[in-house]
Parts: sequence; structure tokens; C-alpha cells
Amino acid sequence: MWSVNLSRKEFFEFYLGGLRGVESRITPSSGLKISKPDGVTLVWADEPTEFTLPSLAIVPDGHVEQVLVSVLSAPQAPSPLTSLTRVISRESAVSHFDSDLVPLNDNLIPVFCAMSCVEAVLYADGRIGLAQVTPALCRRTISFAWGRALIARASAESMQELPARWLKTHELLTGAGSASVFMKVLSSLVPILISCSELIIGVRPKSGAGMLAHELLWGSRVSQEKSWLSLSRGLDVAVSIDALNSLNREERGLHLQRALKTLSSQSSKVDGEDDALIAACAFLATRLSPGSLDHFEILKAFGNVELMAWYVVFASIQAPRDFLFSRNGLGFKILKGLVLVEDKVAQPSADISFEELSILGRAGSEMRDFAADGQDLQVELIPYVSGSFNVRNRSVGRSSSAATRDQDLLNGSPGSLRDRLFRLARELDRISKEVDGGGYRKRGA
Repeated sequence: MWSVNLSRKEFFEFYLGGLRGVESRITPSSGLKISKPDGVTLVWADEPTEFTLPSLAIVPDGHVEQVLVSVLSAPQAPSPLTSLTRVISRESAVSHFDSDLVPLNDNLIPVFCAMSCVEAVLYADGRIGLAQVTPALCRRTISFAWGRALIARASAESMQELPARWLKTHELLTGAGSASVFMKVLSSLVPILISCSELIIGVRPKSGAGMLAHELLWGSRVSQEKSWLSLSRGLDVAVSIDALNSLNREERGLHLQRALKTLSSQSSKVDGEDDALIAACAFLATRLSPGSLDHFEILKAFGNVELMAWYVVFASIQAPRDFLFSRNGLGFKILKGLVLVEDKVAQPSADISFEELSILGRAGSEMRDFAADGQDLQVELIPYVSGSFNVRNRSVGRSSSAATRDQDLLNGSPGSLRDRLFRLARELDRISKEVDGGGYRKRGA
């Protein structure tokens, strides 16, 4: 690692090509040495030459966008700057360089691959089924970005920001109609992603569905039956897991048919479905053909996002290898991109950062020009975690009222996504401190 500390004035001059002699001030270092609070630290992975731009710029807290605006206002500045140099705050740098890694349960990683498949089908609006899903489509989902953030050990604050930034990116890149679809799916999937995140860091979720998933992973037969009994209390005919396993496929299918009929009747009488009943139907569907997703299309016909999501979550938890090997190894192909963690001092792999995209979007820049392949724009949503966004058919921005409605759905009231994200962030922060203090004890084992 090689670095140099500059004043903000010197930083601007450097990127405008007017600052000479910086090379003589660059020094090698075994660790990150950040400049004074009002200065900027430039970092190179290898010994630089006069033609090498830094891979990382660490700027004062709260000034990332301000620094980018100042540089981008000059016509001769590289653009997008963040495709060449990652620009992050001091706080983010300290979080990524100084903190110990929060332990994760690797057995849960395939769950995010499965969730990305469901999400890809939902965005296709009926044009494709699960069998037609590709890794490229999965990389465009919030589930994929969420999984990458967890694997990259993103900070608690970054995890809180991720859904809103993902949605805002779509607001910049898509028309009003498609952005509404993204928000509808987002509001349904993020609570399930939060439950899966709690599981992967070893925390018992509070929801009935999350508790059953926890017991399927680590619980005894008795605890699994207890969680299932609690989750399935809304079914017309109660049946234990052991009893289900002893039935033939046709008999298990009858139990699922009755459960789905109950779900349909309840959803027609009340405003919104019973979350526990939805999850119970999803679990029953996994018992028809254990280790497969063969009944996804049947559940898809109900049009319930949570039902489809919990189905693949329960299926991939119970038989992760079966999911990964299915459909010519689609799960492994998704996993390959999901587990890629960017080197902290390497140049960014994304085409642009969220902050710079927001700046250029307000200026009316044509976003497809920034996509390396002319089709998918790779946006670094939070430090070291990028998402893929299709830019082939970009339309003009959305109305402010539509954007406000979406933010209201995201922020909501006490039980909102924002509230649950805050609780997850607080839990991640607590575990991180336990790790730093050497007091971490794996839960659920």
C-alpha cells in the first residue's frame, strides 16, 4: 500500500492535472494512515507512477458528495471519477480497515442466491419463469446486492442505507411505472432479507417464519415441531412435520391445497394476508418435493411475493446443495458473483458510485454512456458493494409525488422497513463490538 496526505485544495488540483511533484511525497505503508480531519488521503495498491491515479480517496466525513461536485465541475476532470478512484469518508475507511469481521454462517449464503432468482422473475412481469432466470438478471436485484453487502461485512450504517440507495438508483435510471414495481417488490422482500440477515449472523428472528427457519437450521426435532405448530395455527387441518414426512406426495399435496385455499379466502376478507399463514403455505410446498423448487410456478400464480420468497428460503435452507446444483448449476453461477469481495485498496470494479450518479443524474447526463458494456451500469451503492442496473431503456425522471410515495412506504411508521433496518443495524453494530472485544459467542449452535 502506498499513500499520500493532501489538503483539499491540493486534492482538487491533483485531479485537474495542475498539481506537480506529488510522486515524491508518496510513501509505502503497511497500514492505512489517514490525514487530518480536514485533509484527504490518497491510496494506491502498488507503487504508483506519474500516470497512475489512486485507487482510493479518503475525504472528511460528510463531504463525499461535496468533494465530488467540486472536482466534476471542471471540464477536464475524469468522469465518472469513481470508476477510477473510490471516494469514501473517513468513517467508512475506519470501519473497513480497522474493524474485525462479523462471523457469518456460510450455510445461509445460498439463500440470497435463491432470493435473487425470485426477484428476477418478479421484475420480468410474467415474461419468464424460474427456469429462464440467468445470473445477469439476478445481479440486478436487491437480494444480490444485500447478500454481497453482508459478505463484504458492510457497516451497520451502510446496511441501513442500501435499500433506499438501490431504489433511488432506479428512480434515476428508470421511468415511473417500473420504479413503482421495484418499490412494491422491495417492501415485500426487505423484511425477509432482514430475517435472513439475522440468521446469517446467528441471531434468532422474532417473526414466526424466521423462528422456523432458525429451528430448521439448528434446532432439534422437538423445537422444529414447536415452531411449526406456532406458525401453522391458522391452518384448517393441523399436521406435524413428522406426520407430513410419513405421508405420500399426493397426501402432502392435499394439505397444501387446503392451506392455499385458506390463504385465498382470508386475503379476500381482510386487507393484507396473514404473514404466518403465508409462511406456513410456503413451508408445506417445500415438503412436496424436498430439495427442489418444482412447485414455484404453482405458487407464482397466487401473485404473493412473500409466499414465493419464503418458499425458496425454506427450500434452500433445507437443501442448499440441491438448489445450487439445480438448473445446470445456476445457483453456483450466481454464487460466483455474490461472494466476490473487492480488495480494500484496489481500483473500483463499478462504473460509478451512488454519490456521483446522483450528481450527474441531477445534471441530466446520459447514464448509458457510463456503462462499460452499454447495457448494465454497475453502481457502487455503498462502499465496496455494487449493484447492476439495466440502462438500455432509460426514460426521463419520475414525478416528485411518486418519489415521495415510495419514500413514505420505505420510511413508514414504527413497524416500517426503516425501523426494522435500524434494529438490524444496531444488532450488527453490537456483534461487531463483541468481536472487537473478543467476546463473541456463536448463537444458535
